[in-house]
Amino acid sequence: MPKRKAPSSNKRETDVEEEDHDDETEQQGEAAESFPAATLPVESAVVSDGRAAKQPKVIFVLERACLETGKVGAEHVLLNSDDHAKFLMKHKRAPADYRPDILHQSMLILLDAPLNKAGLMKLFVRSEKGVLIDVNPQIRIPRTFRRFSGLMTQLLFKLSIRASNGPQKLLKVIKNPVTDHLPPNARIICMSVTGKLVSLAEYIP
Repeated sequence: MPKRKAPSSNKRETDVEEEDHDDETEQQGEAAESFPAATLPVESAVVSDGRAAKQPKVIFVLERACLETGKVGAEHVLLNSDDHAKFLMKHKRAPADYRPDILHQSMLILLDAPLNKAGLMKLFVRSEKGVLIDVNPQIRIPRTFRRFSGLMTQLLFKLSIRASNGPQKLLKVIKNPVTDHLPPNARIICMSVTGKLVSLAEYIP
């Protein structure tokens, strides 16, 4: 019997470019210092044909992401505690609550994961004010925080980001609730620093 080929890990990543207004959506949001992630294993079977799977088996939702823009000087920027502490204190806001770098690192880790490279993962981001973002698995998130901040600022104003070499949307703001974008009968697991510590292998047999 011939061996079944493993899903390819050579899935092409795509650069991003700003997109015009999309009618799908809502206003820009703001966030807190950290956020829980919800993992949503999809129970329907995924059959591999030797290429990347067409349906994700795990969906991550990064909740309460820190995504708030402000006009500092002549520019609209993504507010963060390192660069805009004086601006935030002037407006009576706690700089410690403005940590989009946490979102940046979380997205890099998830999108670089073998699960995503195999086409078995889907990612959504939702800000503190409920702005819901659909993340294309093929996107190549900027490695530097400064470029990431510029990208997210464009997204919050333009409502979508498309590939530089085609019409494909790599980031887009979509309508809430997030459950409308999940498969039917998906098992939802919320993860939080205040939750009970369990063994994942035992919790999800």
